Amino acid sequence: MDLPFGVRPRAAYRVQRLDLQSGDRLVMLTDGMLERRAVEVDLPSLIVDTCDLHPREASRALVAAVLHAHSGRLQDDATVMCLDWHGTHQDARNADAGADLAEASAPE
Repeated sequence: MDLPFGVRPRAAYRVQRLDLQSGDRLVMLTDGMLERRAVEVDLPSLIVDTCDLHPREASRALVAAVLHAHSGRLQDDATVMCLDWHGTHQDARNADAGADLAEASAPE
């Protein structure tokens, strides 16, 4: 396992390959999402529970849960990046102005 980017300048990192299949979701987060007060947040379960949401809404749900656990006041950054892999052979997607609305979650 490598150190997070920026911890040690000029550190060497290993290239790691992921065998992503069409429909897979990749969720990356900073250590602020795992702070001690957020320990009550079951992030793995929340990631599974939000799998039907658009990546933008899934990210918002994860951050909202951590913010709630911290009573709205974080001690560190809490960043999430959520990417859905659609494969390399999918038809062109209309994403000129952001997320393709046809792929977005239904409004609540």
